[in-house]
Amino acid sequence: MRGSRVGAYRIVVEVHYEEDLERLFSKLAEEVRFRRGNLEVYRDGGKLVVVGHALDVTSLRSLANTVLRLLYAVLGIKELLHVDGP
Repeated sequence: MRGSRVGAYRIVVEVHYEEDLERLFSKLAEEVRFRRGNLEVYRDGGKLVVVGHALDVTSLRSLANTVLRLLYAVLGIKELLHVDGP
């Protein structure tokens, strides 16, 4: 999926690699494709990198909110369940 970029604005979120997170964000990237922006997800060593590309700041903010909300929810649930790792 690398290289499928839209627009001049971008946000990069790097987190410690976990297989569960990669699966969730890869599915999200498939769903979040629209004319004004998209997500790119890839593994870089021990990190999971999620990049949002957008044509305008409003679309970038929307992508950032989507990514950060999902990350917050997943990590919050794992903490509640006391799950360490995949």
